[in-house]
Amino acid sequence: MSDPLADEGYRLLAASVAAQPGATQTLPAQPVLAEEVPAHLGGSADASSVSGTVAVIEPAPRGPRVQQHRPAFTVHRPDQSGSARHTMLPRTMVVAGLLAALGSPLFFGLLYHQDHFDIVGNDWYFDERGRSIAVAAVAAVSACTGLGWLWWTIAASLNARQRARYAVAPWVAPIAAVVIVGCLGLLPSAIETFRENTDDTRLVALCAVLIALPIVAFFGTLGAYRRAANSIGASQHAWNVIIVLPWVMAAANLLSRFFTLAAGDSYLTIIGVVNLAALGVIVLSLYQAMASFDRACAGRQMAAADRGDVPNFLRRG
Repeated sequence: MSDPLADEGYRLLAASVAAQPGATQTLPAQPVLAEEVPAHLGGSADASSVSGTVAVIEPAPRGPRVQQHRPAFTVHRPDQSGSARHTMLPRTMVVAGLLAALGSPLFFGLLYHQDHFDIVGNDWYFDERGRSIAVAAVAAVSACTGLGWLWWTIAASLNARQRARYAVAPWVAPIAAVVIVGCLGLLPSAIETFRENTDDTRLVALCAVLIALPIVAFFGTLGAYRRAANSIGASQHAWNVIIVLPWVMAAANLLSRFFTLAAGDSYLTIIGVVNLAALGVIVLSLYQAMASFDRACAGRQMAAADRGDVPNFLRRG
């Protein structure tokens, strides 16, 4: 006789497997009595001959797959396909040129001891040998600093545009350099013409424009790179020092003329030392600004502790 409980358990198991789509299971064989075997399979067969019968359950047919259409959103991401431009060598050229400019007192002192340079009152005098050496030194320092600055600004702007969408354009610094060099080249002849014709107001306006344009171009370039540093997450404090400190020193030098008249020429030595110290701070700040800019473009910028920015929870407070 068959066990009713076993038959019910097999039915439940078969129903649960058939309910799962794509499931094909092979159930263990169930002993079947001889009288339960259909006649076309041989009803008179012994029970032991059909004890290995296996029940196979076919998978349930799948319904049609429904495709879900989701709206497509276009997200702008900065182009990071290009490789980073090299900026270490031009940054070194800029710093080396400025450090050489800071060593100008030692250079002029060496020329003075070799009798190639002399100071009489407020006038400077070079002999032929001293003038050629001074011109060569100034040209070398200017070329090293200028070429390094142009190289770095173009490469740094291209690197920044891979990190931020609205970074500084690479043509800003070259155009500013052309304006500065052109105005400084025209300024001596304009001043000489003004001395010959002091009544011409147009020459006064021309000299004022030739002086103002290089200042605007220089500080405009620094301001553009300070904003770019903010957009890529670099430090802005060093850029602020470079922009603000020259104006502070210009005001201090104007005030020093009054103290020079009151205290004598000995006060000029103090002003010279202070100016050299301020130039040293500017050179150090420029190096820090450029290095922070390059680290941010390379993706190695530290968190708020390195940038020195105010945390967000303090801004919200």
